[in-house]
This record gives sequence, C-alpha cells and structure tokens, in this order.
Amino acid sequence: MTKFILTSLLAMTTIPVVAQPVDMAKRAEELKNLRWGMFICWSFSTFSGKEWTPGVTDVSFFRATDVDTDQWARTAKEAGMGYILFLTKHHDGFCLWDTKTTDRKVTKAPLGRDVLAELRKSCDKYGIKLALYFSEGEWRQPGGLDDPATPEPKKRNQGGKNAELKKAQLKELLTQYGPIEYIWFDHAVGDGGLSHKETIAWCKSFQPGCFIGFNHGDQEGADIRLGEKGRPGPLSDHTAAGPHMRDAPSKNYLLAEFTYPILPPHKGGAMWFYSLPEHDHLCHPPEKLYRDYLGAVKYGNIFSINVGPDYNGRLRAIDVATLRKVGEMIRNKVVLPEPIRAFCVDFNWGPGGPNGFAPPGLWADADPVQHVAWYEALGVNVIQTFAVSCNGYAWYKGGKIPAQPGLKHDFLPEIVKLGHAKKMQVMGYFCIGANTRWGHEHPDLSYGTPSTYHIPFTDEYLDYLALAIEEALTRSEMDGFMIDWVWNPSDKVRQGQWLSCEKRLFEKLTGQPFPGEDQLTPEAKLAYERKAIDRCWERIRSTAKRVNPQCVIWLSCNRLKDPSIAGTRLLKEVDWVMDESGTPEAMREVAPMFGPQTRQLLCVVGWGERHDAQKILSGAANADFGIYGFCRPRPDSLPLPVETYLKQPVESFKGNDRNLAILARFFHRLPLR
Repeated sequence: MTKFILTSLLAMTTIPVVAQPVDMAKRAEELKNLRWGMFICWSFSTFSGKEWTPGVTDVSFFRATDVDTDQWARTAKEAGMGYILFLTKHHDGFCLWDTKTTDRKVTKAPLGRDVLAELRKSCDKYGIKLALYFSEGEWRQPGGLDDPATPEPKKRNQGGKNAELKKAQLKELLTQYGPIEYIWFDHAVGDGGLSHKETIAWCKSFQPGCFIGFNHGDQEGADIRLGEKGRPGPLSDHTAAGPHMRDAPSKNYLLAEFTYPILPPHKGGAMWFYSLPEHDHLCHPPEKLYRDYLGAVKYGNIFSINVGPDYNGRLRAIDVATLRKVGEMIRNKVVLPEPIRAFCVDFNWGPGGPNGFAPPGLWADADPVQHVAWYEALGVNVIQTFAVSCNGYAWYKGGKIPAQPGLKHDFLPEIVKLGHAKKMQVMGYFCIGANTRWGHEHPDLSYGTPSTYHIPFTDEYLDYLALAIEEALTRSEMDGFMIDWVWNPSDKVRQGQWLSCEKRLFEKLTGQPFPGEDQLTPEAKLAYERKAIDRCWERIRSTAKRVNPQCVIWLSCNRLKDPSIAGTRLLKEVDWVMDESGTPEAMREVAPMFGPQTRQLLCVVGWGERHDAQKILSGAANADFGIYGFCRPRPDSLPLPVETYLKQPVESFKGNDRNLAILARFFHRLPLR
C-alpha cells in the first residue's frame, strides 16, 4: 500500500499546463457579493470534545454513521448565505473526502461516504458556492507531534513536513470537486513543507481564480486576508484580522474575510467543532450575527460564521433557528439600534470630601459646552453624566434636591440640550445605596456616611429617591439614568447592630419579627435583602416609566451573581446592564438572568490596570456589547484633550489614560495598535 500511495503521489504532482490569466478584481467583486457563509468544522474533534485531537491512530474514532449535507446547504440558503466553507482536513490529517493519498479518510471510517462529494452536490442543488479549509501541516507527518521518530520535547503546534502529500491532496481538491471560491489555509502547525509562495503557485495552476489566504504566517501573495476571530473592517485596518494575524499584510489583498464560532465562549468542550451536549443551548444571538453581516457588507468583507455539526452530521437546532432568523432580518432589511458607545467624566470622586466622595461644589464651574464638545470629539453616542452624585447634591438648578453649591450652569439640562442637538443620548446618574447628604440629614435612617452602601431602603428613603428621579427627568428631559450600588447596607457598616428603621423594614417585608442580630440566619437575612432590592427596584422603575415610558434605566453592578440580586425582577426588567469589572465571558455567563429587552455593556476604561481595553476591543467578542468607559476629571473638570489621546502613541500613556487612548481609537474606528 505504501508503495502504491507514494507512486500515486508522484504521478499526481506532475506540474500541469499553466492556465489562462483571470481578472482577479472581477473575481473579488464576485466573492464580495457572496457576503456571508457557513464555516463547517466536522472531524475527530467533534467526538473528542476538544479543539485539537492529536494521538488518534484509528479512523473509527470518527464514529459518525450519518450526515445530512442537504440540511447544511438548505440552512445556508435560508440564512441568505452565498457559500459554505468546509473543513477538508484538520491538523490530525483525517480527510473528509475520498483521497487516494492516505487511508486516514472518511471513506475508511464507519460512515464510509465521501462527505465533500455529497456537499458539492448539495451546494449545487441549493445554489451555494463552495470554499475549502485545509490544514497545511499534520501532526503525523515527519517531524510532527504524532511522528514516533520526532525527538522530545514535542510541541502541540509541531506539524510535520511532507510537501508532496500536501501538493497531491490540494490537486485532488482542486481538480475533482468543481470550482472552489477560496482556500482557507490554517498555518497553526506549520506549512507542511511547502512554502506559502509555492502553495499559492501550485493552487493557482489548477484554479487561477481561486483566492488563497493564510490565517497567519507569510502573507505575501495572498489574495484574501483571513480573520480568525476577526471582525468587520476595511483592508487598511489589519487589526480586524483578529489576534492571530501578527504578520505583515500582503500587497496582493483584494478582499478580507473574518470568522468566529457561533458558540460563545464557555467552559469545557470545543469552540469551532460541536462541543458537548451540555452546551446545546449556547449560541450567539441573531442580532450579533446580523450586525456583523451588515459590517461585512459595509466594508466589502465576507463573513464566515462557524458551526459544528453534531455526532450525526446535522446542525444543532439552535444554530438552524438562529441562522434562519438572521436570514429573515436580511430579507426584511431590519434596522438595528446603533451600538452603544458611552463615556462618563466621573464627578463622584475627588479630594476634600468627608469620605472619599467629591465634596459638594467640586467642579461646580464645569462648562456644558466644553463637556459636550469633548464627548463629541471622543466619538460617543451616549453621554453618561449626573443627576445626583454620591455626595447627594444635584447637577441641575431650582429643584427640591439642593444643587451643587456654586453650580455655575444648569449643568444637566444644558448637557441634554446640547447632546440632543448632536444626536447623542444623555443619561443621568443616581447612587442608590449611598448618599452623603441624606446620611447627614437623617442619622436615624442611615449607617453614617461612609463611601460604601449605608442606606436601608425605608419608605422615607424611597420617597426621596422617587422625588429625585421624577424631578431630574422632568427638569432635564434626559433619556434615562444609571443606577449604581443597588445594595442593602453592608455588614461592615451595620457592625453587628441594625438600625431600628431597618429592623422595622425587615418585619414589614418578611412578615416576621426581627429575631435579633445574633439569631438572624443567613437564609432569613438573604430573603429580606432580596425583597428590599425588589421593592426598591419597583419604586425606581414605576416612577421613571410613569414620567417617561421610554426612559432607559441602566444598572451598573459589579457582582451580578450576588445571591441578593441574582434572579431578581431588577435583572429581568432593567433596560441596560453593565458589569464595571466584567469580561465578555463573564457577561455571557450571566446573560440568561436578563430579559429579552436588556442590552449589555462592557466597561473597558475606569479602573486603570484592572481593565485591558486592548484585549477586549481587538476581539470579535466586543461586538456583542455596548462599550463604556469613565475617568476622573482633571482640575479643569475634563480629561486630557481627545486629540492628545489620538495623536500620541498608545504606549506613551499609562493606566487609565492608556485604556482611554485605545477606546478613543476604537470609537473612531482606527487601528488600536
């Protein structure tokens, strides 16, 4: 058999006659018009529950006994897709077509069918074009991870080299399966012994109009820029190619592609292949895919959404439903709300106050015209400023809530008027669990005035809060407001001794006598605190929606899994929610607790080195979320000029300023590096 295969390889690698030139600019337009497609990964890793599956020696490891390529192509058609990108061979060397180069192939596995041939027929049946994924290197080839002769230490990305095998397999794919739109070469385990320049020439000799791209490695000569975990973006923005593309761009690029899995990040299992049954409910929402589809159209990209057929060769039901929904959105030309780009110059904190909060009147001379101009220069579409800050004083004049002492301008109403003229939404702010002025004026209703949660949600306090909300909405006409610190008083401020007002509140909400601090069980305390938060939320929501049914209520919360808030009505009913210290992964994990109307935001600027704006904003994951940042003002009440952040190198800034410089570039759709 070995002699037969080697002889066949030599026969198959004869240099063919040079084909006629192709108008590649015209071909690029043809590919752009395909717009988006389905990237199908189905191989050993489907059955291992891992992304990479080295060490497999028996092809029966691929234990599928059925496949439905018609379902794949039909779903692509229903989704409005133009092509299917199919994985022909991963790093393990298992071929999904009936190759003559090896017995490590699907027709020798229990399935016993040429999947690529069946897919070609299905694509033709439904009018879908075909593109191919191909791993350049293999672990089993000489010098690779799975080659017994390879000396230790071995590396997972150590692919072997067998140029003649690579050439023979590519010749089969390009001569036996009809027109191929492009080949997505995976360079993760090397080039297989054939350089990229040689690979391009070899492929073009069979199909000159087939675009060639590499997810990383030498890009010179590539027609298409591949974007593994990339995002929509112009060819001039090389960062849109995602975190794996660290190589200089090709001068030949005519088109950009990007791809990511339909599965959001999760623990355990694979990402690009079918994961595990326990993840069958996980899927990116159709709105995210549709938004990236629109981005692809805008920039002339093509977008390959990855899906992994299951053990029986069928797409998951949730994937089919999601892709059909995207197809409906495409056909109906659905207009999505603009992604949230929000920022706050934070007046809450500053020197001279009694507890870390800004003293009353600090920055009272802030100029609304200068502030709106700064926000406009940053590129936001949402200004988050203040109705009442943590010190308890208002940023508007003439209300029952005292204004910041010395307030020069009617700050919030003027910010709203100016922001609306620039087509920006303006959000106010209320700190729910802390208010220095309230604490000073109501010592029997507050655990002092520390810069932490110190106010029980008594009737008196909720009446005050409702007044403040109604007054700020009416006087300023702001679009909504952020609510922060929606927490009961902490045990630290209670110091083992509850206020009489909170004991009475406990009895009112639970219907039980307060048992005493020493007898209070964790279960009873938690039940009370959940009821208190629910009651507080109902008062906030009913007041705001009565004044303005379209009012956006925006929750900022740094502990969304806290048992006193998890699963409450607050999380189900709030309009926007943000975890200040969160990550895309953490936000997805808690997403099931939110209602269908809730929009999620990521905070990427504010806490200095605790944030990594570069990492979050350069990944495809950021497209799922609105983006927010905040910073403390300088003595003139503003941060540095936006021009400074944009003109100076990112590396010249440190801490929060560095993240703000990256955010400014992101809002301006400039390269982040």
